[in-house]
Amino acid sequence: MDFGLLPPEVNSALMYSGPGPGPLLEAAVSWEAVAAELESTAAGYSAQVSGLSGLTWSGPSSVSMTVAAEPYVGWLQASAAQAAQTSAQAYAAASAYEAAFAMTVPPPVIAANRAQLMALAATNFLGQNSAAIAATEAQYAEMWIQDATAMYGYAVDASAAGTLTSYQEPPQTTDEAGRDAQARAVADSAADTARAETQNLTQLAQPATQQVAAANAAQQITGGNVTIGSGGNLTIGPGLTTVGPNGTYTSITIESGGTLTVNGTLLILPGGTITDGGTLIINSGGTLTVSNGASVTVGSGAVLSVNSGGVLSINSGGVVTVNGALFIQGAVTDAGTLTVNAGGDVTSFDAGTLTVADGGALSDYGSLTVLPSSSLTVDDGGTLTVANGGTLSDYGTLANSGTLALDNGGTLTVYPGGVLNDYGTITNYGTLAVNDGTVTNPGILSVHDGGVLDDYGHLAVNANGTVDVYTGGTVNEYGSLTVDAGSTFNDAGALNVNDGGAVTLSNDGVLTVYSDGTLTVSDGGTVSDGGALTVADGGTLTDGGALTVDTGGTLTDDGALTVSHGGTLSVSDGGALTVTDGGTLSVSDGSTLTDAGAVSVDSGGTLTVGHDGTMTVTTGGTLSDYGTVSNIGTLSNSGTLTVYPGGALDDYGTVLNYGTLAVNDGTVTDPGALTVYNGAVLNDYGHLAVDGHGTLDVNLGGIVNEYGSLTVDAGSAFNDGGALNVNAGGTLTLGDGGVLTVYNGGTLTVADGGTVTVGSGGTVPIGSGGTLAVDAGGALTINGGGFVVVTDGSIVPVAPGGTIVVGPGDVVTVYPGGFAGSSGYFGPVTVGPGVLSVTPPPASVASPGLGLSSSPGLAGTSGIQPRFDPGALTDAFAGSPSYAD
Repeated sequence: MDFGLLPPEVNSALMYSGPGPGPLLEAAVSWEAVAAELESTAAGYSAQVSGLSGLTWSGPSSVSMTVAAEPYVGWLQASAAQAAQTSAQAYAAASAYEAAFAMTVPPPVIAANRAQLMALAATNFLGQNSAAIAATEAQYAEMWIQDATAMYGYAVDASAAGTLTSYQEPPQTTDEAGRDAQARAVADSAADTARAETQNLTQLAQPATQQVAAANAAQQITGGNVTIGSGGNLTIGPGLTTVGPNGTYTSITIESGGTLTVNGTLLILPGGTITDGGTLIINSGGTLTVSNGASVTVGSGAVLSVNSGGVLSINSGGVVTVNGALFIQGAVTDAGTLTVNAGGDVTSFDAGTLTVADGGALSDYGSLTVLPSSSLTVDDGGTLTVANGGTLSDYGTLANSGTLALDNGGTLTVYPGGVLNDYGTITNYGTLAVNDGTVTNPGILSVHDGGVLDDYGHLAVNANGTVDVYTGGTVNEYGSLTVDAGSTFNDAGALNVNDGGAVTLSNDGVLTVYSDGTLTVSDGGTVSDGGALTVADGGTLTDGGALTVDTGGTLTDDGALTVSHGGTLSVSDGGALTVTDGGTLSVSDGSTLTDAGAVSVDSGGTLTVGHDGTMTVTTGGTLSDYGTVSNIGTLSNSGTLTVYPGGALDDYGTVLNYGTLAVNDGTVTDPGALTVYNGAVLNDYGHLAVDGHGTLDVNLGGIVNEYGSLTVDAGSAFNDGGALNVNAGGTLTLGDGGVLTVYNGGTLTVADGGTVTVGSGGTVPIGSGGTLAVDAGGALTINGGGFVVVTDGSIVPVAPGGTIVVGPGDVVTVYPGGFAGSSGYFGPVTVGPGVLSVTPPPASVASPGLGLSSSPGLAGTSGIQPRFDPGALTDAFAGSPSYAD
């Protein structure tokens, strides 16, 4: 065995699970006693031979006796020396074990190292534990090297100490014919005794207990209760041997240091028992079958070894209890009950197989290890339970088609190279750790209250599989989690995607965060949604990493979705994100929501872009608002943003429109800054309010089409350097202190049926190169205290049928170079008791007077044309209209 390939958990378990040096020391003492006894016997024989050859007994008989006895004296002396050597080698083997044991890392130390690593990794949100994690891994590597070195050294020393010289048979000097005659005599005597002592039949019918001891180590015995003592060895050869009532043996007990070797077929009948306190070996070609009602118990410190080619079969109703060690290189099939108690250890290695068959149960209260190239299989109807304090370590293949239960305090770890395939049901109340291994789940995996699943490897939910995380259950993702087509991940507990962790929903894969459930994506974590991700009512999704809704993917938010500091949420082309009634989506400070697909906020839903947060609707992307979109940060639109009936867009930050912003009977409130850039369009069929010191800027090439109502309230400003079109049915109202400025190149057009009202305190400055055009059927109304200012180079053309109404206290000021009306005409004007003024010339210029182009007075509407170099023109009516020149 190559111990360097085994992790320290396995090597330490192998060293600590054995009986220790005790049996070796006992054997050494026993061989010392044998050597002393043989030496003493040889000395006695030598003295007797010397006496036979003396003068007292001198003769032919004494010579013959001496010749026959002397070889035995030599054999005894040689055997005594060999026994002493065997004792010395046993002591050497014990010393080798003690040295290796002292060098081996205790299992609790290894377990503490692994637990520390998991704790450090679980709290390494900002990378603060990276150094400690590296140090912990380095310690683990040292443990690996230390254990492997100890085992290699022990293997060499034990091999040398265990190599013994075969004992020689004593020389044969007796007459073979005499032995045959003696045998016949013994047989006749036995027959006579049987006839004479028939009363012994009753006693002979009772079970007998036979002792297999060191002196008859290879003896084959039959009948009764058999005890294999220390140093004893009972071998089950080819053919069928049974244990139980009316069996070959009634029961077998293996004491410490004793060995039962199965080379043939050993069947434990109902009521039969094997109690293993030493070593039970099933060799290649050997089979041990535990029938219904039969049992095998492996005691503490004892070993049951199923070698390569050997078979242990536990039938329904059969029981095997492991308090010591069960090593599997061959095949173990459990259709009955296999229990590994605390302190017990089961290890499958070198292509060993352990199968829990239909109706079988394997309960692990100790340690169960599946090493590389070996396997543990739970068939449909079988049950594997890892109880409190039990551990299951998978370096090979663990396949579950039945039920695998992790009790509270139980641990299943899938190590590098290990695979867990779940086709049945896994119920986790304990800890399932995927340490760079692989878990595939086409079955059902549930994490219950108090249960934890730590994935540092790969967890695949596929082939219509399901993962259920119940309230109080936790899944920590540090590796990769994939939910494939037709499969489902239901989260009512906590799913944490940590730094380096990745969750992927492929086509039609479903992940649902239920009420009280949480999905948290930390910095460095990623979620890729190509399936269906739903945050149900009461559920919470917090994204501080990267969440992407891929093409064909959907994200439905009925609960609370927050893109936290530094997090990103991306909706790809063809992806869809919906915030439903009662759902909230918050883009927090420093976070980003990028929409290249379709984002929709349903009625009752809320999307909030926080301070320093950013939402970007890219070209081709859409944002549909039926609920509430509240922007405190930056909302950039290069696609289409539509506010539908009942929808509201509240801008307290910055809205940058490079695409199309459509207000379809919805409401836009702008106490922040809204900019319409070159090539962009704002179509308002609802209500657009610039209030609370907000600004609406239309850059050159930008267009605002007003079909609904646009208000610019006190302290707010509409800066038009592009095109503002007040269309039929549209109204633009400037409240007290509201300002609408038409800049160079900007146009304000009042179309047929459109209305612009300048309220008291409202101002419409028309800058140089700006145009305010009132089309036929349009109306510009200046109420009391309102101002329209026409600066140099600006024009106010009023088409035939267009109307400018100047109300009480209103002022229309035309500065030098400004033109009002077609070809300089102001057009039809309804004059009330207001003021129409042309800025006065310098004092040295005389007033040229006022000329009227139509009627000689101002009754009703009149056409007014100021002269080329006009002076002060003031229409201050008090009662009847009059002019002051």
